[in-house]
Amino acid sequence: MPALSIHAYTRTHLEYAKIHEDAIWRFYIDFYRQITPKGKREGDKLFDVDEPGYIKAMLKAHQYMNKIIHESLTAEHILNLYHWAMEGVKKTNLMDFDEFGKFRNNDVSGFWLMLNSKGNELSGNVSPEGLREFLKEIIQNNNPNNYKIYKADLDILSIAVLKCKEGDNGLDNAVDYLHKEILAGKTRFVSPSMSHSEIKKKVKQYIDEYHLELSRALSEEKKLECVIKLCQNLERLHPFIDGNCRTLVMLTLNCELIKDGFPPTMLENPNRFDFFSIDQLKNEIKLGWENAKQFQSQVTLLPTYKKLYIYADVLHKEYKTSFFPKKETFSKAQKLENLLQNLKKLSLEDAIDAIEDNLNIIGKGRGVTTKLLNLSTPSKKMLMELVKEIKDLKHQNEHIMTQ
Repeated sequence: MPALSIHAYTRTHLEYAKIHEDAIWRFYIDFYRQITPKGKREGDKLFDVDEPGYIKAMLKAHQYMNKIIHESLTAEHILNLYHWAMEGVKKTNLMDFDEFGKFRNNDVSGFWLMLNSKGNELSGNVSPEGLREFLKEIIQNNNPNNYKIYKADLDILSIAVLKCKEGDNGLDNAVDYLHKEILAGKTRFVSPSMSHSEIKKKVKQYIDEYHLELSRALSEEKKLECVIKLCQNLERLHPFIDGNCRTLVMLTLNCELIKDGFPPTMLENPNRFDFFSIDQLKNEIKLGWENAKQFQSQVTLLPTYKKLYIYADVLHKEYKTSFFPKKETFSKAQKLENLLQNLKKLSLEDAIDAIEDNLNIIGKGRGVTTKLLNLSTPSKKMLMELVKEIKDLKHQNEHIMTQ
């Protein structure tokens, strides 16, 4: 695998640009943990307590994700996301000889199963609906990956499959059986030993199926189901010894959501992708959208902010692809970029002042005719339109406050 690099200029996608910069880490720590007393105390270092270097690695992986967000997903992308998410993290389950650039090789992998219970309502990764959906799937497909669910040394999944075939209520009985066994504790889902090449082939298969199903999806709900199915299939395959959820749910899920026209989600508990149903996970993603809105700037949601953000991208591309790149173009792009970033931190009143202070600097024309005739440039017109939208927003907020 060639050496990885994320040092080249990579622009944050607009959907992430809407989020306050100091809140990006919240996509990479379970939201339900963030709002606990310990979560509020530790903040972005919550997971670093047990895995030093965790959030630094995740933010590097986040930067790489922004680099590939306009590309069609591949197995190599997933390997690279894994590399950045794990490099430099201490106290993982990886051995010294495990490689970041490969899927697990002739090792089993898996995770403990836990139902929500009294006093532990949010940490569960299994639901009865998810178990039902999983059982129906493996019976229909004859469990092609040979998954197991172990209670001590007993494969209780094979027992559940037999129960499914016993009478009209077989599926209900099998779900009840697994539910009781998992509730009693110490139950582990296992993805069996496979070679690196076998896993890579399966990862590629899941990605190919995802792209095909996505091309046939006729509604937003169906597109959302396609993304969920991909990430859940990959999570259950557990292609790595450690770092599966962070790579396949926290990173891959949001990368694909954005590609498919959705905003990124700030999940309550990413581990629910283990054994929650598709419909439940759709609700989890939608709840995560609401969580993320708490950390959005109002200004970034205005139509002209989006136009200016795209325009800054056009300027960057113009500078990089031109045979005779102009320093003026790069300078203007950087100034506009800095202003857009700064606006997120300001009150609406201060945002208006900041735009007006920069209007003539950023809005200055680059062409000779535009300069000589003092014509309005696209950026100047858009900045003036953004001021109008912010003023309207300010008046709306004031009206709401007086009601």
